[in-house]
Amino acid sequence: MRNFGAHPLSSCSRYGSRFLVFLCLIAQPAGADATPQERAEELFSEGLRLMQSEHCQDAVPFFIESQHNDPAAATLANLATCYVRLGKTGSAYSTYKQAARAAILENKPDLQKKADQAALSLAPALTQLRVVPLGNGGLPDIKINGEAVEDVRKPIPLDPGENIIEATAPGHEPWRRILSTHGEGTLMVVEVPDLSSLREPAKAEPAMQPVLATHPPEISPKRTDLRPYAAVAAGVGVVAVGVGTALTFSAMSKQNAANSHCDGRFCTQAGIDLRNQALDRAEVATWSVGFGLVSLGAAAALWFLSPGHSQESHGHHPQPWLSVGQSATVLGLQGQL
Repeated sequence: MRNFGAHPLSSCSRYGSRFLVFLCLIAQPAGADATPQERAEELFSEGLRLMQSEHCQDAVPFFIESQHNDPAAATLANLATCYVRLGKTGSAYSTYKQAARAAILENKPDLQKKADQAALSLAPALTQLRVVPLGNGGLPDIKINGEAVEDVRKPIPLDPGENIIEATAPGHEPWRRILSTHGEGTLMVVEVPDLSSLREPAKAEPAMQPVLATHPPEISPKRTDLRPYAAVAAGVGVVAVGVGTALTFSAMSKQNAANSHCDGRFCTQAGIDLRNQALDRAEVATWSVGFGLVSLGAAAALWFLSPGHSQESHGHHPQPWLSVGQSATVLGLQGQL
């Protein structure tokens, strides 16, 4: 039976070597093949021995393999403890939460309480990520460090250091970004753009044969002036960006107020409520600003595609450009008016 923090030694632990332990486990009499549960117990015992001898780096794969063979709340709790010792606070927080849920199913209230308390102690210092897909064609598949994200609507705890964010969708080019975090206890928002479609190879077309014109070419009808629609889109974009900016400042104010209710790694309920309000407002602000920028881009496109504008312009036509950086998004024009 696996316990959180217990110390049952396997029959092979005396060799003191992970390699020899695996040899021993493989060489055990096959009279009978070990069941997944027996295999899980052996791996758990060796992982626990390594963890208690301050070798968490080596203990992690044993706990992971044990959990794969026979899932258990105690295995998850010890794995999370190793992650804490290795400085992987994001992984530790997520694993403690999994351990608490597993403990409920196993009817182990004491273990559930300990796992929840451990996760709560890590929460104030976590750097969390909120992924915002901007595409209109459905949500892409999101992975963080190779692990699939089940619900992008919830903040994702990150480990300090480099974190790789990937977005994929069938028939589209993959998207990838690397974030560096230091565990400052902040919320980072990353917008995933609409994924570009895969380009198909151009097909060779048959050569055109010259044709003699027997009548004058038809004059194409006059196109609709799109500038009024561009003005409406620009107005909507300005309002959306303004609302988003106001919500951003409101979220910052709520966050500052929340900090006054937190002491080091612990927060009062009022601080937690204020921080949640700040996160909600920041999310709405992100969507509002994103919608505003899309509206402004559409307004610019409608304006420059308008036949009235193209007839009045001379020389080089101005072209809209969009610059997206880590701290600002800039929309501008380039060319001769």
